[in-house]
Amino acid sequence: MKSKLKIVLIVGSAPDARRVSDWEMSCFAHRVVINNAWQVCDTWDHLIYPEDFPADRHPLANQTGGKQLITAAEFVPVQNRFGGFVYAGGTMAFTAGYWALGALKPDLIAYVGCDMV
Repeated sequence: MKSKLKIVLIVGSAPDARRVSDWEMSCFAHRVVINNAWQVCDTWDHLIYPEDFPADRHPLANQTGGKQLITAAEFVPVQNRFGGFVYAGGTMAFTAGYWALGALKPDLIAYVGCDMV
């Protein structure tokens, strides 16, 4: 039996996502941010965004420092393994969850800032 859960945090870009800026993040194995959320969670590991996410909102190269940018080229094949957009829809919170499930294989996925406000 594993002694520690592999927890993935997914941070959306709703207003309450700002709460994570004060969180101690060591309990999360990975921190996945959606769209603009990279600006409120500087400890992110993966930024996932759709093809229509404006380039002027992407982090600059000096802001990524080994962090991974996840585009449709990476998330579409993973999401398709779980039934694709027909079953999950185009909502990035669901897309990020399916990508994390397939790519990161967590024990638990936690969401904040994904309430679509």
